[in-house]
Amino acid sequence: MTGKELKLLRAITHEEIEALKQVVKWEDVPRYTAIQNLILGYKPAKEKYFDIFPAKTKEALPNDQILNDMLARAFEILVLKKDNLITEAEMTDKEKAFISAIEPVIRDHEHNYFTGVFWNWNLRSNKIREAYARGFRFRQAFSSESEPGASRSSLVVSRSSEEHTVLATSD
Repeated sequence: MTGKELKLLRAITHEEIEALKQVVKWEDVPRYTAIQNLILGYKPAKEKYFDIFPAKTKEALPNDQILNDMLARAFEILVLKKDNLITEAEMTDKEKAFISAIEPVIRDHEHNYFTGVFWNWNLRSNKIREAYARGFRFRQAFSSESEPGASRSSLVVSRSSEEHTVLATSD
């Protein structure tokens, strides 16, 4: 697999997870809140996440955007790692540290919060399509290249190691 192909898979996975988290919040607020409390309350993972996050924007973001991006960053690596599509050599040291901090929490709560829909490409994309068909409209996913509040939408085209693109936006 080329570096460009890996970047594309990471970007797609990232944006799907961000979209999925929006669907979870829409369908099951108590579950979303429990995940938010679990992940944002786990200081070691949050600190490692902020090590790879642009410092100029981290204080300006609401918790749901931080949570969704944090989990998307984790799953973009964990899903590809599970499918043997990424190796540790293809991750930065900061990404390795972040995954080492957050993976045990995700694995410990895999059966309650991070079920098969997070790990399976088909289940995830079907869940997103079904939500859209039932009337859910996605908000712009957070983009670390955008300033908070900036309006931007596009399909996934390219992705550098510190950039995110948008899967879908609301009306």
